[in-house]
Amino acid sequence: MKVPYPLSTEQNCGDPFYRLRCDPHSQKLYFDTLNGSSYVVLKIMSSIQRMVLQSSPWLPSSCVTQDMP
Repeated sequence: MKVPYPLSTEQNCGDPFYRLRCDPHSQKLYFDTLNGSSYVVLKIMSSIQRMVLQSSPWLPSSCVTQDMP
């Protein structure tokens, strides 16, 4: 998956409020939140500035959506 700027998987690059991490074992991209949770990134749509995350396994049958500023 391509990670467009200002997002980055590098520690000192990109927007520090959007921490992305690539797991080389699972070959998945993760979005790490400030509270310590991690979500699998399903898609990044840079043209409309949206990122689609896999929902939390701790909240089955629920959908939580919010646009971030």
